[in-house]
Amino acid sequence: MQNSQLYAAPRVADTPTTLYRFQVRLLLAILITFFDAAVMVSSGPVLYEAARTNPFYMAGLIVPAISLLGTLARVWLLTLSLAAKG
Repeated sequence: MQNSQLYAAPRVADTPTTLYRFQVRLLLAILITFFDAAVMVSSGPVLYEAARTNPFYMAGLIVPAISLLGTLARVWLLTLSLAAKG
């Protein structure tokens, strides 16, 4: 009977998961950026024309736009911080 202790099991920590994680996050960040840009370009002019008559409508457009840009900045910050770590 063979001694099973002679064969070493492959270590899980040897796989390059950080590079894979960065590539996935970078792809998602690019996808979200293009999606947000498409939403702003397609709906922005129509919403601006509707909001020109009432300042409360304009505030209703500015708050979601700022939150959209803030979320986008956070996605890119997390993606690039992962690249700096790896």
